Amino acid sequence: MLLCGLLLEAKATSVITADVKDPKFYVAIFGDDDSAAPDLTTDELHQARRYIIQGEGTAPSRGHEAKPELPVQRSAAD
Repeated sequence: MLLCGLLLEAKATSVITADVKDPKFYVAIFGDDDSAAPDLTTDELHQARRYIIQGEGTAPSRGHEAKPELPVQRSAAD
């Protein structure tokens, strides 16, 4: 067991066999349970699986959506 809560077993079919800190995420990634991670879209979940299991593609990230611009307040000196 690693400090981060992952259980590693070298002789298992999957090297990571449990995630004590986030078992739902483990099931979503390694158990192919799409409903275990309701905060991820299906595409994000497939992208995460591909990145974590196969080491391909990029990790899904959030916050890159277009953000509204902050209103500009001008002072009398402007």
